[in-house]
Amino acid sequence: MKTRRLAIAIAFAVCNRTWQLMPAQTRMPTAAPKFEAASIKPNKSVDVGGGRSNLGQKGGYVRIFKHSLRMLMGIAYDLPNLSDAGNRIVGLPGCADSQYFDIEARAEGSPDSAQKRLMLQSLLAERFKLVMHHETRQRPVFALVLLQAGKLGPQLHVHADDSSCDTAASGATQPSSPEAAAISELHKFPCGRVVGGLLPNQPNQAWSGGRRVTMEMIASSLGGDELFDRPIIDRTGDHRIFDFTIEWHTLLQSLSTAPSADASGITLVEALRDQLGLKLLAQRGPVDVLVVEHAERPTPN
Repeated sequence: MKTRRLAIAIAFAVCNRTWQLMPAQTRMPTAAPKFEAASIKPNKSVDVGGGRSNLGQKGGYVRIFKHSLRMLMGIAYDLPNLSDAGNRIVGLPGCADSQYFDIEARAEGSPDSAQKRLMLQSLLAERFKLVMHHETRQRPVFALVLLQAGKLGPQLHVHADDSSCDTAASGATQPSSPEAAAISELHKFPCGRVVGGLLPNQPNQAWSGGRRVTMEMIASSLGGDELFDRPIIDRTGDHRIFDFTIEWHTLLQSLSTAPSADASGITLVEALRDQLGLKLLAQRGPVDVLVVEHAERPTPN
């Protein structure tokens, strides 16, 4: 164990040409799906903008622009955002975060996003010589808990077993409140998942909601917000099934609940409290992390 830690420390300090952390090992299963063809090139743009990816779109063509190895791993292993990738991927040399790449790849047919993520995992193993494993470690987390034991907020309801989960067409009338607008948007989606976006005609008002979802799913959806710098885990102890909607002002994205003078509305943290009766507590808890054992700059095309 001391030898491995020393090798990682040296890799961070020296950032040598191979990024090597320890001798490479082959762990990808032989049956792992692969792209038919793939090109990886260093990104040399001076644009300060962020990276882009179309992996979630339909079709077999994948283009990923200006992504570091950490960002690529975040996509390949379905981590919700860069903050989560920063928290849950450990052992990468520092230069693997500062060097960016462009990828163009093609897959046979029209694979779904999950299949293309597996193909990207294969590509990282082959071209970056990436070797990693999963571990459960105690890490900083936010615990999602009830504000008051046994009491739900006004927009969080236990799902009724006899309630319909059919999707409905959007109505012609303008909803009278943000909550009504969120409910109208929510019914465009099937049950069993948390969805969200911006309210119609209200570019600074975000919403999220779900029907027939668990507290664990709600916590996981919150963990996908860049606002939070650590994973969010469910510690409500409530294992029932719920329906909910929540609305907040996107210009008030702050962990502080202090009011803002230049925007009206409430923060996501305040909305959790006032609408769902939930709060977040900074704690430590078990987190699944990806431990990088070996990585190299990608092989030439």
